[in-house]
Amino acid sequence: MIKRILTLLFFGFYSLTVCAQADTLLKVLSLKEYLLLPASGKLIDILALNTSIHADIRYATTNNFTGKQIYPYAKALLINRAAEAFLKASDSLNKLGYGIVVYDAYRPYRATVKFWELIHNEDYVANPSKGSRHNRGCAVDISLYKLSTGVYLPMPTEYDDFTLNAHAEATCLELSSMQNRTILQGVMTWAGFNIFPTEWWHFDFSGWPNWPVLDVSFTDLP
Repeated sequence: MIKRILTLLFFGFYSLTVCAQADTLLKVLSLKEYLLLPASGKLIDILALNTSIHADIRYATTNNFTGKQIYPYAKALLINRAAEAFLKASDSLNKLGYGIVVYDAYRPYRATVKFWELIHNEDYVANPSKGSRHNRGCAVDISLYKLSTGVYLPMPTEYDDFTLNAHAEATCLELSSMQNRTILQGVMTWAGFNIFPTEWWHFDFSGWPNWPVLDVSFTDLP
């Protein structure tokens, strides 16, 4: 009898623990749930917004910090509301003689899980328990190129550099790279994005926490 009571108490405690953990689990939307979102939260192709926006989607290649191809092919998506602000920034940069190079945008939640397995550092990789800004279609990784030549502008570091020089306010760098970084940051913040402290290339659409985490594959999107 005592053994039976102890067993019941154990499983009762276990069930309560599981329920408590479940209450704090991150809600990740599937394709079916994503399709029910309003138009403002739907993902759209930002490469189609302006012909001057160039793609250099590193995670669709092996040229990234993982050394593996993460995406099946190159695609750059943002939710509609963020895409509107991004186009505003692109148009403004065009007037200055610059075009945007996109390294990454929307990132399916499953990719964030893979990244976390490699690097447990929230300065550079989102913790899957929280989801990332990229998972919400509200973050974009970008650089600049000169419209007249197509040549990338010098920036403080390469993309996905995990050193202090990649920080958004890093100093002791080449003057030209800091000037180019300042142009990029100035236009993006004016358009409605926030600077990410440890990555000069990363910008978050204002209000990103209000949007859901998505795990919709590129192959399921138009």
